[in-house]
Amino acid sequence: MAGSNTPLLKKAKWSTAREGDKYGDRHVKGSGAINNTGFIGARAARVMQKRKNLEHRMDKDIESKSQLLKNIETPADLTLNYIPDHHHNLIHLDQFTLGYTHSLFEPIDLDVNRGDRVALTGINGVGKSTLFKHLLGQAAPITSGTLTQAKVIQSLVRQQYPDNRGTLADFATARGLDYSQFLNNLRKLGMARNAFTTPIESLSMGQQKKVELAASLSQPANLYFWDEPLNYLDTYNQDQLVQLLNQEAPTMIFIEHDQHFIESVATKVITLQPINPR
Repeated sequence: MAGSNTPLLKKAKWSTAREGDKYGDRHVKGSGAINNTGFIGARAARVMQKRKNLEHRMDKDIESKSQLLKNIETPADLTLNYIPDHHHNLIHLDQFTLGYTHSLFEPIDLDVNRGDRVALTGINGVGKSTLFKHLLGQAAPITSGTLTQAKVIQSLVRQQYPDNRGTLADFATARGLDYSQFLNNLRKLGMARNAFTTPIESLSMGQQKKVELAASLSQPANLYFWDEPLNYLDTYNQDQLVQLLNQEAPTMIFIEHDQHFIESVATKVITLQPINPR
């Protein structure tokens, strides 16, 4: 066997052989074994101890590498400051549509109940973001149909966030975030510690996205509105979000083009169908 030539096995064989010299040959006349027993025994013991030490180091190295691989393959757990609301139904849409000069999409029916994670899908320009903003009270287009909303605490992840500026500490204070949870989520998303002292507006686009996302995760909320949360995130971060949302089951409406993410977390999918202007 190729492995029989390793230094470790050679030392083990030599040690075993010397133990045989020490005890098996001590009564053989003229062998000199009795006179050499102390020397051979001491040397054999040293080699055996070296073998044990080497095996121990190898085991520790294997365990350490296994843990490293585990850490790489298993997403670190993010935390979500989700507060389930006492309302069963948070949003009700009945034959609802909207637009500025004409309706953008065919009327839809939708109930967003506690624990629902609703994916809004449809082609670009069909009105997903406009509907989002209207539900947030940020747009007032012409509407048709019925909209009923419960008064709840909302948390957002936006596509653009030019107002995220200054230090992380000042940002967290202004947003009313738990600073420790905010930083912990940033670290788990892979934000380097040296970026913690950099003004947000000077961070890379990927880092700024993580600030926006970590802020939403750390803010107490009953209902989450996430507009394309996967932008700038790698597959590791995406797996973290899938794991978190399935574990915490928050009430959420989100816009996302990644089909795998939709299939992994959505409990309802609403596809907006465009209509031609009348």
